[in-house]
Amino acid sequence: MALASPPVQNRFSSPPTSIKLCPMNSPSQLGGSVALGLLFMFSLPPSTHAEPPEYPQARRSDHTDMLHGESVADPYRWMEEIDAPETRRWIEAQSALTRRTLDALLER
Repeated sequence: MALASPPVQNRFSSPPTSIKLCPMNSPSQLGGSVALGLLFMFSLPPSTHAEPPEYPQARRSDHTDMLHGESVADPYRWMEEIDAPETRRWIEAQSALTRRTLDALLER
């Protein structure tokens, strides 16, 4: 005697009568949610749409290291000297940019 297999459900077939639809499944409510999302997205404060900041320039050097017989470029090696005047100037400029960016956020 062969057993009957249950009917196959997919997203195009109607749900069984024992399963209730989520209220968001109705087209009118889904459209309302999309409209609400778009309204929120376009009402964000201007700071979120600002031009990208101008980052401090970091000098690139021609420094290379020899690792396992391979020459490896390390153009920012100079930044490893944390107390060097050039490194300190770059860190201070980067910190100032970070502070301006964070202070401009309305959520903070």
